[in-house]
Amino acid sequence: MDIFATKPPKTSPLLALPPELREQIFSYATFSPKPTVTFRLDRYQRETYEQASQPPLTQVSRQIRRESLPLYFETNAFVLHTEGLKAEDAARWLHHNAAHLSKLRCLRIWVRYVAANERTPASGALAVECRHDVRSGRWVVGEEGWEWITVVRKPERVEWDGRLLVMFLTQLVGGRGRVEMGAEEWVGVLEGLRMLYVKDKMNQVL
Repeated sequence: MDIFATKPPKTSPLLALPPELREQIFSYATFSPKPTVTFRLDRYQRETYEQASQPPLTQVSRQIRRESLPLYFETNAFVLHTEGLKAEDAARWLHHNAAHLSKLRCLRIWVRYVAANERTPASGALAVECRHDVRSGRWVVGEEGWEWITVVRKPERVEWDGRLLVMFLTQLVGGRGRVEMGAEEWVGVLEGLRMLYVKDKMNQVL
């Protein structure tokens, strides 16, 4: 069903515009140039990231909400976390927005770095990204789809950690369609990714 097919009321200049033009306007209005974070931001992160909250535009009217809200989820890159209270925040966000998760096109998952050497303190974090491939209709993880995201000095051999996370995320979600990935499935991915990564790093210590 085309959400832009509804005949707009004549009293609204915005809704009187052609559906294609409204879609362009709503896409622009709901897009954030910053990664959109699904957990509470620390103060120092607020200049770099955007807090995930539905744009004011989606509260204007029922029709505008129906047309603009799917575009909010389609056009933005959302960040999930695998650790502690931020992982709990991310899980709550997923469940609260369960009806819209099939519109997601880009997710970045943060994982706290784990040092294999017990004498090396673990600090910093990596991000691993998965995108919805429009042609295949499946989630894909690029071979280089990871990044060191903190100002902490990058550890030696962190490329190995990045490749591990790409491999594990591919195992957990790669090849699955958007409709297959509800809130519980994404929460399982967060938990599974963290578990597999920590287990592998601990095995390196033994």
